[in-house]
Amino acid sequence: MEKRGEEISELLNHIMNKLERLEQKIERQNEDVSIFLAGKDSSYEPSSLLIAQQKATKTSVELLREEVEELHQVIKVILK
Repeated sequence: MEKRGEEISELLNHIMNKLERLEQKIERQNEDVSIFLAGKDSSYEPSSLLIAQQKATKTSVELLREEVEELHQVIKVILK
């Protein structure tokens, strides 16, 4: 039982570390967009920014989906 608790603890630490890195990545993306918006030139098309933001959001959602799946696996281990 002790080994199982260690495995669960390791999995949770791994997932928490991934979530923290993901949060940092999303914050950097937000900062990059803010910097871009502050320095955009007048000939820039807003649709290009919208497309870039959608791609970044899609990437973030995909990463979050992976983390949720890992949490699901941990819950399954705990409940066994």
